[in-house]
Amino acid sequence: IIFTGHSLGGAIAALATLWLLYLSRTATAIKLQKLRFVCVTFGMPFVGDVKLSELAQSQGWDDHFVHVVCRHDIVPR
Repeated sequence: IIFTGHSLGGAIAALATLWLLYLSRTATAIKLQKLRFVCVTFGMPFVGDVKLSELAQSQGWDDHFVHVVCRHDIVPR
């Protein structure tokens, strides 16, 4: 399942991806565990804090995300 979004939509896509990644780790439903989740965002504002970033890295979830940012875009700053 691929989630995409631009600006605020990208933030929502990232949160939805994190939620499903968490559920897939804790789910007893085999179908959810077999799915692969990917999130591609464009000009997304920051979501979460350092603890959320550390959690995603420790769980190996950071490879599920691709963030595209233009140098002069003010939203991600």
